[in-house]
Amino acid sequence: MKSNPFTVSSPEMMDAAEMRRLYVPLAEDFEIDDTGHVFVHGHRGCGKSMMLRLLAPDCKFIELDKPLKDLPFLGVYATIKSTDLDISEFARVKDQYAGIVLAEHSLSLFLASKILQSLRDHTAEYLKSESARKELDVFLQAYVFQRLRLSIESNLTEAQRISDPLRYAIDAIDSKYGEFIDYFRQLSIAGESQEYTPFRGRVVGYREFLFPLCASITELTCMPSGV
Repeated sequence: MKSNPFTVSSPEMMDAAEMRRLYVPLAEDFEIDDTGHVFVHGHRGCGKSMMLRLLAPDCKFIELDKPLKDLPFLGVYATIKSTDLDISEFARVKDQYAGIVLAEHSLSLFLASKILQSLRDHTAEYLKSESARKELDVFLQAYVFQRLRLSIESNLTEAQRISDPLRYAIDAIDSKYGEFIDYFRQLSIAGESQEYTPFRGRVVGYREFLFPLCASITELTCMPSGV
């Protein structure tokens, strides 16, 4: 036996081809009446994660045989269990308003990183155009670097700007997220006996950071026509 037949693979670990191979379509036709938030529930192993993973662009490419721009939407698959943030690390601030603000900060950074990563994974052809790279530079400067209070001129070389600006933006967001995680871990090490030390880094949220980023990303010329 060359492989372990009992290996468990979760959707976030599978590539698009494997997802399409394993997916079993249901006879039922699921219709969502209106746009907005949707809560999907079901017992463990019934296929909730797989159904959502199939909405990601790499799976839609195979299903529809269309490029990114011709897809009906841009799906971003982001699992919360991948945030590396343990609930117990919020214990020091759970009864304070700071806990809510910091939770929003961490989730906003995490989702922004996932959104840009999805864009990076599927825009190689689009970024071959000089006009597309300039459009992306303007977008990243306005909605990532300025809002994180970073200077793209001082940190981003011309080679990086041309070759992989999205990778640099993702790294910048992940660096801010790393600072936040380190802060929470330091709180855990300090223990309850130590005086609470407030977070000194840049704090972002949904309204002034994540929402404008999502709204503006839909205006890029590479975005699916249905967005």
